[in-house]
Amino acid sequence: QLAAHRCRGGRASTFDHDEKNISAWLTAVPGLISQIQLLAWTARRESPVIHVIDFKSDVSGRALQLQMEPRSSWDREIRTHTSTAHDHGRVAEFVGEWPVVASKLLTNLRNEFDDASFCPDKQYMLNMTLVHQDRNTEILSMCSFERDTIRCAEIVEALTAGTRAKDLANALVWFKRKFPSQAALMVQIVLDRAQTLHGSSLLLGMDIASDDAGAPFDPLLLVPIPTRAINTEAAYMLMHGMNLEFDICLTGLRSAAHMNGREGVVRDFHPTDDERLSVRLNDGKYVNVKAANLVHIRRGEYKRRSP
Repeated sequence: QLAAHRCRGGRASTFDHDEKNISAWLTAVPGLISQIQLLAWTARRESPVIHVIDFKSDVSGRALQLQMEPRSSWDREIRTHTSTAHDHGRVAEFVGEWPVVASKLLTNLRNEFDDASFCPDKQYMLNMTLVHQDRNTEILSMCSFERDTIRCAEIVEALTAGTRAKDLANALVWFKRKFPSQAALMVQIVLDRAQTLHGSSLLLGMDIASDDAGAPFDPLLLVPIPTRAINTEAAYMLMHGMNLEFDICLTGLRSAAHMNGREGVVRDFHPTDDERLSVRLNDGKYVNVKAANLVHIRRGEYKRRSP
């Protein structure tokens, strides 16, 4: 990481300070780290670099730019920029040491990805740029995937693809592991809504097939008998916990059949009507809909929740 920092023009003496500043910035933007990791995970077979650019003054992250660049692009693009800088005097004069910097950066990236110890299922490359008024802070880092983040996306996909009891059990276990101080309340919300709103009975962990790793569930774990509506609500809660958008499509509406097929994002449980969730449609209109009338969809990459 230090070598990459220096090849971008940074000083060794400022590396730790700059890295801490950027790490604090990443953490301060809700959902950003989750979004970055899932973007890198989805494209991990393409040896991607995840580029993140934002302004120091942009505390909300609204102006933030996020891009996944596969090796087929960053390898070629760096070579192209180097050639261009050499071939055209005006460009070379403007970029100064860019041909040397690009060459060093390319070497560094190749070394990281081609090293025998690099594992695309465990690590990814992140290029972070924080734009200050008088300078830029830029760090190229090798980062590790957080298993809880990847696991969250896997559970959401399973929950919304079927109605297996073990997927709902996995969601409850994930709540307990990820949010130990809030897990009891989150689990109770799922159980209460399943019983009072959806009329579901409860199973014990001992009655459910083992988890995806083959391990048995806690025999006393209480799990609702799943339905599509219960699973949709649990999946939304998982995504909300990671500060990620939960994309949906309206379906099965009768009194407002013309709304079927409209897409949007779930914003929250309705504050006064327990049976419904508040949905913001693509045109900005808000509607209140029962979970049974929502189908989770994937629209491109995972996105952090908007304010």
